[in-house]
Amino acid sequence: MNAARTSRLATSLFALSALVGIQITVHADPLPQLAGHHAIQGDVITPANLLSMGKVIAKLEQAGFSHITEVELDDGHYEVEARNRQGQRVELEVHAATGKIMRTELDQ
Repeated sequence: MNAARTSRLATSLFALSALVGIQITVHADPLPQLAGHHAIQGDVITPANLLSMGKVIAKLEQAGFSHITEVELDDGHYEVEARNRQGQRVELEVHAATGKIMRTELDQ
């Protein structure tokens, strides 16, 4: 992705986040070749198969999560803060291409 396109994309994401009240953080290289526990066998995250933050939020809402307050793209996955069906604060790790929840942890 070229620098001008990346800059426009980042500006659009931050403007959108201000409108809907979600904190968004994008790291310098959010789409590395995945390794270790972040990878689903054979997956490579590319701009072509990356789910948008909006789609990730919609999938999480369909799965019963609410009050999504932070979405961060990092190392091939989204880190999300939300509330589960029981109303507990949770931190989620969501695969950036599939939307599969890879880890759920209660936020203390």
